Amino acid sequence: GDDQKQHIELTRNLVDRFNSRYNDVLVKPEIRMPKVGGRVMSLQDPTRKMSKSDDNAKNFISLLDEPNVAAKKIKSAVTDSDGIIKFDRDNKPGITNLISIYAGLTDMPIKDIEVKYEGEGYGKFKGDLAEIVKAFLVEFQEKY
Repeated sequence: GDDQKQHIELTRNLVDRFNSRYNDVLVKPEIRMPKVGGRVMSLQDPTRKMSKSDDNAKNFISLLDEPNVAAKKIKSAVTDSDGIIKFDRDNKPGITNLISIYAGLTDMPIKDIEVKYEGEGYGKFKGDLAEIVKAFLVEFQEKY
């Protein structure tokens, strides 16, 4: 995510130094930041960054979580009470976080997600996102 940018910059500087001394041995990493999902927020406190070191396991999804456990975490994620699926980082951080996760896993543009779920409410949206997260984890865990 975008919080790792400084580490990539440091690595790039070290590669430059190493390569200037020992010829071009190492490949300089490129910085690639996703347009959506570069910073995933906590599921229970969407004003804080998601962290695997969080004391509350409901705040984060681990790549090693059982898919059904991860789905349950998505369904219990904090949102506001109006039920409108709208990307608004300042006023609706909970649903905005979930929309970002959805967009990141499906490559669907945020506007298309908003249109798809217009008038649907959070239950339908969270249920669909839970299935998307489950499918992602099943595929990921089979590979690794």
